[in-house]
Order: sequence, then C-alpha cells, then structure tokens
Amino acid sequence: MSVGLYSKRFVGASALLLYGYALYPIVKPTSTRSLRLAQGLDAHELGEKDLFAMNVRNIAARVGVKNPERISIRVGMQSAGASMGTNLTIRERGACIVVPMELYDAFYAPSHLYKKYDMAKRHEIDFVLAHESAHIAKNHSMYTAAFLPASLIGSYVAINKIPNKLIASIVSMLSIIGSHLYLSWSLEHEADQVAAANGFACGGIYFFQRKLIRNCEMRSLYKTRMITKRGNYLGDTSHPFLTSRIERLQLLTLCSDSQPCHYHRD
Repeated sequence: MSVGLYSKRFVGASALLLYGYALYPIVKPTSTRSLRLAQGLDAHELGEKDLFAMNVRNIAARVGVKNPERISIRVGMQSAGASMGTNLTIRERGACIVVPMELYDAFYAPSHLYKKYDMAKRHEIDFVLAHESAHIAKNHSMYTAAFLPASLIGSYVAINKIPNKLIASIVSMLSIIGSHLYLSWSLEHEADQVAAANGFACGGIYFFQRKLIRNCEMRSLYKTRMITKRGNYLGDTSHPFLTSRIERLQLLTLCSDSQPCHYHRD
C-alpha cells in the first residue's frame, strides 16, 4: 500500500471518528459526556410542572422547536447556558437545555431584589431561553458536527497542494481557526436573530449591556487585559463580542415594527 493511499485512508477514518464524536451530543443530549461538554455535570433536571420549565418549553415552541415537551431542562451552577439536540432528531432522541442557576433564581425572585442584587429581569431571561432554543430549532449542532471532519479533510488537501510544507501547515491551521470562528459566530448571531424575530430583542440588549457593565467592573478590579475597555471578554472565542451582538439587536429592533430599546441602569 502506497504512503499516499494510507494517508487518505487514515484521514478518512479520522474524519469519520471526529464526526461520530461530534454527533454524540445530538444522539444522546442528556448523557454524561454531553453534559460535560456543556459544563452541566452539576445541573439537575426540572420537573414538568416547574413554572420555569414550562416557560422554557413555551418559548421553545414560539421560536420553532418541534416537540418542545421532549426537551430536558436542567439548571446548574457551572454552565453559562447551552443547548444540545436538533429539530431533526428531537422526536426520537430528545434535546437538552442547560441554564445557569442565577437565571433560575432570578425567575422566581421578587421584583424588589432585581436592583439590589443586579439580577436579570424576566425579558432578559426569556431572551436567553429563546437564544438557546433557536440553536435547536435551526439544527446548529448539525453544522458544528460537520465542521470537524470537513476541516480535517480541507487541511489535508491544503498540505498536499502547497509544496512548502511549513507554509501549508500554517495555512491549514489558520484556515481551521478562522473557519471555526466564522461558523461559531455566525450561528450565535443567527440564534440572536431568531430570538429577536420572535420579540425578544430588547431582553437581549439589556442582558448583554448588563454583562458589559459587569465585565468593566471586573476589568477595573483585577486590572486584566482579557477584558477590553468596552467590556468585551477576549477569552470567549466561541461567541461574538457583546458590543457586536448589541449593535445587531439594536439594528433588528429599528428594522422591525417594535419600539427601539434604550438601555439604562437602574
């Protein structure tokens, strides 16, 4: 067997394994491995009659999730919010949404505590739920699952096409990183857009503005360079900058029939 043929088979087998690994959270969205990827190992599942869980399913149905009753809703301390599953597989395999405990507590908190403890208000919570539900409704996990094997095959082709192997390796690495950022940010923006199209834009603007203020306070306290002057956290490469997401949501509210949102801190 020639080296070239062996390499092709190795890359093909590796791509297939990567695809299977990436599909696992779709096939088994509530498994230990899937919850670990979502930083939701500590999350507990809510009962069907829990008002928060009922609200999640109502919002999921509103943004286009099929069979929202098949969503397992979990609340944990570690996760910043995540969703597993797709509309294509939810009927047979189910889906899962993991929500931070602070949003769950804020949902049940009396209104006079919002300002005192800087809690997310109801419309902010609903935006987060709509955003995570949109990932399921738009089958975003399918795109991310297909990206891994496609990027591996693409890098293999680039290495074989470019004579200088050092340059080929650099080009392949940069293309993988750049493609991943583009795909991830595009899917996040689309989830924001779906949430906005269903009436949750203002909640998103308020939610992200509050996060910017918190980040600026953290930057001032810890003198870190990982947070920009505007409050964007550079360590979160899987999500677009908060300022970019706010600007897009503000544009969407101006283009719709709803009233523009103007944020102010209480």
